[in-house]
Formats: sequence, C-alpha cells, structure tokens
Amino acid sequence: MKCLQYLKDESKKWQKFVTQAKASGKTPTECRKMGDEIGAAVIEKYNDILRSCNALDYHDLISYSVNLLNNFPEVFKECQDSWKAIIIDEFQDTSAMQYSLLRILASHNHITIVGDDDQSIFSFNGADISGFDSFREDFPDYKEIRLTRNYRSTGCIVEAASSLIKHNVKRCQLKNVLTENSYGSKIIVKECHNEEAQCAFVVDKILENSSNGSADKCSYGSIAILYRRQISGKVFQTAFRERRIPFNIHGVAFYRKKVVRAIIAMLRTTLPGCDDGPYRQVFKAFLPLEKEEKKRIINHIDKICTIRKSSFISAACDIFSAKISGTFKRSQLTQGRKVLSTLEMILKLVHREQSISAVITSVANIVPQKYLLEHRAVVDFDGGKLLNEDNDLRSVLRYLLDDVSDFLSTKFTAPEETKVDEDKKGCGNVIKAFMDYLSERERENFRTRRHENENSVTLTTIHQSKGLEWDIVFIVKAN
Repeated sequence: MKCLQYLKDESKKWQKFVTQAKASGKTPTECRKMGDEIGAAVIEKYNDILRSCNALDYHDLISYSVNLLNNFPEVFKECQDSWKAIIIDEFQDTSAMQYSLLRILASHNHITIVGDDDQSIFSFNGADISGFDSFREDFPDYKEIRLTRNYRSTGCIVEAASSLIKHNVKRCQLKNVLTENSYGSKIIVKECHNEEAQCAFVVDKILENSSNGSADKCSYGSIAILYRRQISGKVFQTAFRERRIPFNIHGVAFYRKKVVRAIIAMLRTTLPGCDDGPYRQVFKAFLPLEKEEKKRIINHIDKICTIRKSSFISAACDIFSAKISGTFKRSQLTQGRKVLSTLEMILKLVHREQSISAVITSVANIVPQKYLLEHRAVVDFDGGKLLNEDNDLRSVLRYLLDDVSDFLSTKFTAPEETKVDEDKKGCGNVIKAFMDYLSERERENFRTRRHENENSVTLTTIHQSKGLEWDIVFIVKAN
C-alpha cells in the first residue's frame, strides 16, 4: 500500500510539473539548459503520448494558437478584423502562455483587463500574477483604475482581511482597501479540540442566536457555515437533524451527484425485485460511448421492453448476447456485454462479501472517471486538497463510507441468526436496509426543503459562497 501511495504521489507531482511547465511555455530544451534532464524527459514522453493519440491538451491549444498567429499573417489579420476590442476578466488567473496569446491579439491596443492579484488561487495550474507587471510594460499607455472601496463588508472584516493578505510577499502592488460601513461585530476565533467539539460549539451558538431570549435574535436564514471541503459539512447535517435545525446544502447535494447516483444505482441492481430505473442508470453511466450513441442504445432497449412487455435487464441480456445485430455495431455489443458482466460481478460480490463497505469501495473504483468530472475539480497537488473536492473519488468514497458507518451504528439492527443460510452469507440485507434508509431520508429532506427552505441555515463551501451574504458566518476547520 505504501508503494502504491508513493506512485500516486509521484504521479501528482509530475502532473503538476507538466501543467506548470506547459502553462509557462517551457520546452524540454529549456529544461535541459537548466540541467533538468528528468523534467525534459517527462515533458517529451507526455507530448509523445498526446501525439500517439492524435490529441492536444488545453495548454497545447494556447501555444499552437500563438504559433499560428505568429507564423500566418493572414490568420492574424482575420482575428484582428474580427475582434476590434478585447476584455479580459479574472486576469489574475491567466498563465504566461495565455498572456502571450492576448498580447498578440491585442496588438491594436484596444484592450481592457479586470483582475485582482489578491484573488489569485490557481498558481498550481499555471496562473502567474506577474502578468500585471508585464501588461504595464507591454501597454505603457494604460490607464489604471483602482477599486479600493469595499461596499459589502464591515470595517472589522476588511481590516482583518487586509492584515492577513499583507503577508503575501508576491503581491504586485500594495493596496489600502477601505469601507464606509460600520465597524461591526468583532471576529471571534475559537479553538476546538476535535471535529465533534467544533460542531457542538457551532450548533450551540446557532441556537443561542436564534432563541427567543436572545437580545440579538436572528433567523436561521441569516446564518451560514462555510468549509473548504463538502465532506466537512456532513457532521453538521447530522447534528442539525438531531437538534431539528432546518438547513440548506448550497450546491449539488451529495446523493444527487452523478457519481454517487451511479454507485447507488449499481447497489440497487443487486437487490431482489429491482425495477428498471437503476439498470437504466447503470447502462447510462457505464457505457463508454458518446451521449447520443448511448441514448440510442438505451432507447432501443426500452423499445424492446415495451414490445415484449419484459424488464429492462431482460431485454438488455437478449440484445447483447447476440454476436451479430442488425441494430448495433459489434463494438457496441461488446461494450453492452461488459456492462452486463460488471453487473454480474457486483451481484456475486454482494452474495459473497459480508462487508457493505468493501462492496461500495469496489463499485466506486469501477465507476467511469468522467463521472468524477461533472464539475471542474480544482486540485492543489501540494496539499492534496481541492476547492471542489466533491468529485475526487477518495472524498466521495470517504463521505459515503462515513454515512454507512453512521447507519450501521445508529439505524441498523442485524436480524438474529438462527441457522446458517448459504444464500444469505453476503451483505444483501444490509444494502437493502441502507437503500431504504437513504430513500426515507431523502423524502424527509425534500419535505424540509419545501417547508423551511427560506428560513434555514446554509451549509456551503467557501468556493461556492462567493458573492453571497449572511449576517452570521461560521468558517469551520479554518486550520
């Protein structure tokens, strides 16, 4: 396991290296000039793999565009004729190669950039705030409008934020942000011994602030809890349900995410009497085909179901067992058989394996990787953290297994064993109970959202909270 983890860590390290090198326009030749033979070899091998796949990555699209504009004057002229003026938003997130591209396109000097170096968070992905200084040099007739007035925050918050950001030695220019708003309440820093103590402190404070006896009584809807990772909100969801505090989860709720729905659908197919829905969802998730091609296959299976008045899985088995089909290509039949084989493998695992956690882990590890990319996941490889970590398999799996653990310890009562039944050695009964528990909880959450949506505590990530406001905010796990 240590060896495997080492390889994963090395892979992430070199992935970050390649990303940053290509974002800055660094070539293998330049790496060798700097004495970095290994780095040069890694970039060359990576580019060889791309060429063998007849593919370009994102950074290639930028660098090839730069070469195209530099080497083909007619293309450059067409672009200049098409785009008379250019506006760049979030300029602090541009890479060196992106800056090279915009410098060429904006050679007519009709360019406006908007950005804030203090908000640069994508340096691991090649973003380079030195672009601000480069812009001042390359466009010397620029006019700079500095926005230093904060209209939204209190004086205390602006002061605290300024005192923190001043420690960033890589800032392009110092700025003095001011506000005409009142100073407001002081920021409270509370150190807790563990996650449970932190949760208890926050819950007690919320109840204290919203109680009738409080002089500064506020509604639940004016309170938010912010965290970096979605999984950090799970302990608060559990506590809020126990203390009957209404809450909203801002963003995509965990069990409505594509990757989680795919895992749950696969688990449901192992239960007796499973209807067509989960099977249809599994085929939708596991067929490695284009969207329209996949849709045609599933629609055809549905059509056969209707004609024969049979189940979805029965029709699918008949269709994909054929070696030749007048409807599907051989490759499509092969992919369909692979999905059926996966379903059979998981069913056997459920009958054999007594641990539901082991089954869920196995299912999660065979979910197609594209399902982990439904939203852009921004990875910080140095710390192994994500701004949108909901789609990282480890985070998804950890969240799911934590839920299973809570369910087994608080909600599930194993049936008394009278005699050993070979057919019931697996964990099918536990999976069924867990699925029933999730269904009931989702119904309860839906009722809560319908009736108490407007007056509910908001749970959300810091990333998703941008642009939103609340009267009381708890930033948890700030360390």
